[in-house]
Amino acid sequence: TVDLLKAILNVTYAWEEPVKHLLPAVTALPGVSENMMKRAVDVKGKIHILAEGIETILNRTETEPGFDGNDYPAWTGLEDLKSSDEDTRLFTIYNLCRCLRRDTHKVDSYLKVLRCRVVFKNECF
Repeated sequence: TVDLLKAILNVTYAWEEPVKHLLPAVTALPGVSENMMKRAVDVKGKIHILAEGIETILNRTETEPGFDGNDYPAWTGLEDLKSSDEDTRLFTIYNLCRCLRRDTHKVDSYLKVLRCRVVFKNECF
């Protein structure tokens, strides 16, 4: 359970920096809709809320202190996101959204396993 909580936190922390830079990139897109900008802001807020919630649960369940949340690869796409080439910027935004979707599904699966373990005492399967 603690390992799953730490994995969720690592994925969540890994997205803080890319999402911070994604927001200005999305708002700078030509013809961007109000709905798209609102969704980008919502994603940033939900990532923060998820991280806070998982940190709280981890602090209540962890017997050994010392989780620092730095066990994820550093994001290297900032240069591409700020590129003067429009195709590079658009591909970077697309790739970020695709990866975010994949990681969101991963976190959802981890949360379902945790729910099964904690709420249903492993009798979900």
